[in-house]
Amino acid sequence: MRPKRPKTLAHLLDHTTGSMSKLQHGAQQITHISKTVKQLLPDNLAAHVSVANYRDGVLVLLAPSSAWAQRVKFAQTMLVSKLRQQGLSALSTIEVRIQPSSATEASSKPTELPHRKLSNSAADQLEALAEHAPEQLKKQLLKLAKHRS
Repeated sequence: MRPKRPKTLAHLLDHTTGSMSKLQHGAQQITHISKTVKQLLPDNLAAHVSVANYRDGVLVLLAPSSAWAQRVKFAQTMLVSKLRQQGLSALSTIEVRIQPSSATEASSKPTELPHRKLSNSAADQLEALAEHAPEQLKKQLLKLAKHRS
């Protein structure tokens, strides 16, 4: 019996039925889907979502918190529809999982919300209301009224 010859890496990767070929094809598919998902989602959401897996028509996405997962779920119908149009016709559903320490976190710095200002009219109304309010409530109303534009 003749011993088998070792196969080259190129042969393992190029061979159409080998396990390496299947693995490579799966990785390329996930990479392509990930790029497409990030293009379809709004930038602020795409920065917090990553593709974990795609198997049997189910796309699994990871989000760093339940808040981000909920935002993905709001966009789920649109995302399924657009991904099907982009050639992922076998897609049946999207599953969103929470993975707090995942690489989907854009940075450790939390997103800052814009500081909102009250209109002068609203601030005046709060000050008028504070004139007749109990002392503790009066302090809070006046503090809030200072946020005028």
